[in-house]
Amino acid sequence: MTIDSKRRLKVALVHDYLQWHGGAERVLESFHKIWPEAPVYTSVYNSESMPEAYKSWDIRTSFMQRLPFWSKFLKHYSFLYPMAFEQFDFSGYDLVISSSAGFAKGIITRPGTVHVAYTHTPPRFQWGYETTTRLKLNKFYTNIILPPIDNYLRIWDQCAAKRVDYFVSNSREVQKRISKIYRRESKIIFPPVNISQFKKSESKSGDYYVTIGRLERYKNFDLIIEAFNSLGSGYKLKIIGGGSDENYLRSLAKSNIEFMGRVSDEELANLLSNAKAFVYAAEEDFGIAMAESLAAGTPVIAYKKAGALEIVEEKKSGLFFDELSVKSISSTITKFNSMKFDRDYCKKQSEKFSEERFKGEVLDFIKEIKELN
Repeated sequence: MTIDSKRRLKVALVHDYLQWHGGAERVLESFHKIWPEAPVYTSVYNSESMPEAYKSWDIRTSFMQRLPFWSKFLKHYSFLYPMAFEQFDFSGYDLVISSSAGFAKGIITRPGTVHVAYTHTPPRFQWGYETTTRLKLNKFYTNIILPPIDNYLRIWDQCAAKRVDYFVSNSREVQKRISKIYRRESKIIFPPVNISQFKKSESKSGDYYVTIGRLERYKNFDLIIEAFNSLGSGYKLKIIGGGSDENYLRSLAKSNIEFMGRVSDEELANLLSNAKAFVYAAEEDFGIAMAESLAAGTPVIAYKKAGALEIVEEKKSGLFFDELSVKSISSTITKFNSMKFDRDYCKKQSEKFSEERFKGEVLDFIKEIKELN
């Protein structure tokens, strides 16, 4: 992609790891659409768990790809990530864009190379935000082993942030975190959402609510389930997704709650378009699934924190609950059930998160960088 008329930039993309497909990977895909010839540098790549399209990409992995059983013990190798990303050579590039919620921003570039770090969040496990791994590892022996490792990684993370030339944050919430933790300014560019996939479905309120996500403890699906248990059989809930907490969550659910597992994009759009509302209880950095719900014309019931505040308009495209409690969630759902929402308005609000908007804002930002023009 040419930024000015005189020369073509040589661009590289960097991503934490390609092990699971989620919101961060969709951002990477949008970057790759802008610069399809750019190689993607990453710590590890699992071709079996990633979309088929990735097999045609120029993906370059670190030495971590050769570690024994890395796909099972990836989180246990966290102390190796700094070395993995620092060993990549970017001397031949004009521009490097890292997409990271962890270590990818720690690359080392020479003075002639501009590094733009698109940041989903500073590493959650290092800076006091709940993660699945942290909850699972909260045991006596790990409480002895992890603190010195975390201390080393926090020091490294601070040093790595100083190497970045320009920060881009995916939300105001993350912009605040970057300012507080790294003392750096950042440009906000909301992540891309494939709203056309959801907007094309006819939107009508059905007889069920829906929630979506990776079924992990810190996402608070247990609170949503308990809320629907307390509301009774007249309130149906469909849960889309899988994860390590699935069996536990199934054990909590009553007959008005249905587990759908992982579904196709087409089925997801259909389920969202015909739901009464999308219910979400996680404190997200942004929350792409909430934006997808609006694109489908379905209002959102969400925890009044972080990314939800940038996506949902109270009483226009959804409602907020103030506390992470069964009572707060269930009372908000009851309130929602007595209200009417304009589903066309929800669709219109989702347009500010479109992929075309994202690509345009990214290119405009790159054009503003003096070193590249």
